[in-house]
Amino acid sequence: MPPRLHTSKSFANFSLPVLAGIGVLGGTLLLRQALIAREEAAIESTLRLQAENAKIQLAENLLGQTQALVRMAESWERQGKPRQEDWEADAKLYVQDYPGFQAIEWVDASNHVRWIVPLKGNEAALNLNVGFEAKRLKALEGARNTSQLVFTPSIELKQGGEGFLLFVPIGSRLNFGGFIVGVFQTEKFFDYTFKELDRRVGLKYGVAIFEGNQEIYSHYYGNRRNKEKWSHQTTINFYGITWHLRIWPESELLEEKSILDELILGAGVTIACLLSGTIFLFQTSQRQVEKLDAAKQKLEGEIVERQRAKEALKKSERLFRILTEISPVGIFRSDAAGQTVYANERACQIIGASLEEVLGCSGGDRIHPDDRRRVYKTWLCAIAHQLPWQQEYRILHQEGRTIWVLAQTDLEREETGNVIGYVGTLTDITERKQAEIALEQALAAAEAANRAKSNFLASMSHELRTPLNAILGFSQILSPSESLTEQEREQIEIIKSSGEHLLEIINDILSMSKIEAGQITLNQNSFDLYELLDSLKDMLQLKAKSKGLPLNFEYAKNIPQYIETDETKLRQVLINILGNAIKFTQQGIVTLRVSAATNLDKLKIKFEVSDTGPGIAPEEIDILFEPFVQTKAGKKSIEGTGLGLPISREFVRLMGGDITVSSIVGQGSIFTFDIKVTLADSVDIETTVASRRVVGLEPNQPKYRILIVEDIEQNRLLLVKLLTPLGFEVREAINGQEAVTMWQSWQPNLIVMDMKMPVMDGCEATKRIREAPNSQDTMIIALTASAFDEQREDILKVGCNDFISKPFRAEVLYEKIALHLNVRYVYAGENQAAATQPLQLTKEALSVMPNEWVEQLYQAAIALDEVSIIELIKQIPARESMLAKILTDLVDNFRLDLIANCLNEEF
Repeated sequence: MPPRLHTSKSFANFSLPVLAGIGVLGGTLLLRQALIAREEAAIESTLRLQAENAKIQLAENLLGQTQALVRMAESWERQGKPRQEDWEADAKLYVQDYPGFQAIEWVDASNHVRWIVPLKGNEAALNLNVGFEAKRLKALEGARNTSQLVFTPSIELKQGGEGFLLFVPIGSRLNFGGFIVGVFQTEKFFDYTFKELDRRVGLKYGVAIFEGNQEIYSHYYGNRRNKEKWSHQTTINFYGITWHLRIWPESELLEEKSILDELILGAGVTIACLLSGTIFLFQTSQRQVEKLDAAKQKLEGEIVERQRAKEALKKSERLFRILTEISPVGIFRSDAAGQTVYANERACQIIGASLEEVLGCSGGDRIHPDDRRRVYKTWLCAIAHQLPWQQEYRILHQEGRTIWVLAQTDLEREETGNVIGYVGTLTDITERKQAEIALEQALAAAEAANRAKSNFLASMSHELRTPLNAILGFSQILSPSESLTEQEREQIEIIKSSGEHLLEIINDILSMSKIEAGQITLNQNSFDLYELLDSLKDMLQLKAKSKGLPLNFEYAKNIPQYIETDETKLRQVLINILGNAIKFTQQGIVTLRVSAATNLDKLKIKFEVSDTGPGIAPEEIDILFEPFVQTKAGKKSIEGTGLGLPISREFVRLMGGDITVSSIVGQGSIFTFDIKVTLADSVDIETTVASRRVVGLEPNQPKYRILIVEDIEQNRLLLVKLLTPLGFEVREAINGQEAVTMWQSWQPNLIVMDMKMPVMDGCEATKRIREAPNSQDTMIIALTASAFDEQREDILKVGCNDFISKPFRAEVLYEKIALHLNVRYVYAGENQAAATQPLQLTKEALSVMPNEWVEQLYQAAIALDEVSIIELIKQIPARESMLAKILTDLVDNFRLDLIANCLNEEF
């Protein structure tokens, strides 16, 4: 017999006596359990009966004492208020008849206790205002308002201890005589009730009374733990009070159960043991014979299993040989010294050698010389730490070509753990490596192309912005001139607007390039949304009116005034979309609707621009946001580059939204977009000051020296024209090398430094200047035509304090100078008092003129020779116009004495 069957039979023979004993014992337990269940049912039935008895006894006591109080109240109502002595005598009888009373009281209409029986032990309640706390007051008012009996919940009695009150109203509300109040001490009342029940029926039960979930009374003799298993609960409702009565048997009652179940259990266990023992002894004699049969069958089975294992090993070896020979991966095995003892056909093909050439060799001499040191280093490290090894390297093929391989090895160990060799694989990865090299070359070419594109854009930006700087700069200088005719002014405005349009196109192309390169970032700031929308409406209203179009801005009531997002990008998006709507709409109306919505604690602002223009065909909507692509209407307008909408869409996406378009040809279009914003506080908003035209420097300031470094003559001339008339002392340098030399000798307060110049560029010049210990006293503002932020960051790193992008507005230049030198300007249009205030003459202002000239001025002043002074004023250089103005004002106001006083100490 097989060992497994023998074991199963042995288990069955052994379990038979056990099962027989369990069967008898199980029947015994079932019979006993049935008897226990019957006794428990009897106990539960008795519990329900006793609970009802207790409920009835409690109700009878309550009813009897309640009726006594009602009789006292009715007697009062019929006969009127009794004498206190008579009332107390009557009350005393009731207290004697019903021991459940703690006291009987009369409470007058003002809620004060006036009479108490018995007084002894209850003195604390006399003249007490019963309505002093919420539970008592609620019961008082309920009894008075309904003329019904009302119990209070469990309360703390003034006499001491827990209790409850019964209020019986006397008379009606119109003829109210107060209350007859029954005072019950909880423990005393329930003890009286259940002792009476115990006396009548021989109570052998524990009792607990609950008011809601609060236990207010309990009475038991023995073990309270019986309550959890055997308790029965009933509810008592009596004049507004609800009690839950729970009853359970005492241990004495449970011990009176029948012992029949125990006798049955004992007899059953005895019979089960005797039967099991008999069967076990009978089977013991059979086991010895079965052991001999089992030993014989085990020996036969081991012989069969060994034969099967031998056949399986041969089959496994054959399968291993087949798999290794057809494997696309080279497989090899080496001994502990690294000598190859096995290699499949694929391994030999990869190396390009025969099996005889491979066996007994380490293979190290086939590794490419350039890779050999790296491979040996990692291999020795793996051996030292007894770790698996993996490496990619080149080998020299037998045919002379180079092959890339991936080699992987792991340790081969004995059962004791000793390393006896290595097993590994060899994979030809030449094609993959060639593909990787080609990909790296392609990436390098792409990066080179991208760098060339960036260099081209930077160069184009510089070459286009530099002449634009002169065009826009000189148009700003000419615009305020009062000598221009109206036609000349219009022509200058045309030059200015054309230059700004060209600058806008350049900026769009550069923005699109940044978007494609992933260089656009969000520059968030807090601003006033209402102010932004108002300024846009004012700006676009003129363009709309010129075409006879109403331009409506509609705002929802819930849009916030102060928000945080990228104000510049939002402004550009709205100008692009609204500008397009006005441009393509010939008649009808253009409307901007703004609303707000909150979703998952995130605030979104929604903008919708609708027009009554020609509309957009469905097939054109798909290409609407492609760079340099225009719709038919756009091509007819012969305006734009096709970049406005692509840039707008990328800006909106950067701000957490997207643009959608719906249109009907011949009826108009609707552009909708939303952006995520954060609420801002008004204190975070920077107040923008309206731009004012600078006309000069305020008096009594130091003489500021400004060095202009610019290789293009037109740009130098522009800066001189902007700075000299204001009163700055200006000098020029045409490259960085001249700038360094001039700085060393002249020590200017500020340098306006162009970055791209021959001989020495602005970056190198700035570095040279900053190497000097006292160079921090000179502010350097870089002039750059670059549109790339990283180049601007490099400019600041070399030591520039600030930068201005070409082309620039004059106001920007003045603001930067004021920021870094604390210069104070005189503006056009300031109040007359400030304009006519005499400018003060200082020695510092006169120090720019030669000593001989200054002495001549002094002699003319003390001689009151105005003609000579005027001639001297004509000799003042144009860059010192403020000095000329001060002296002219003094002459015009006949204050030659101030000139003399200023120079008196010198001469």
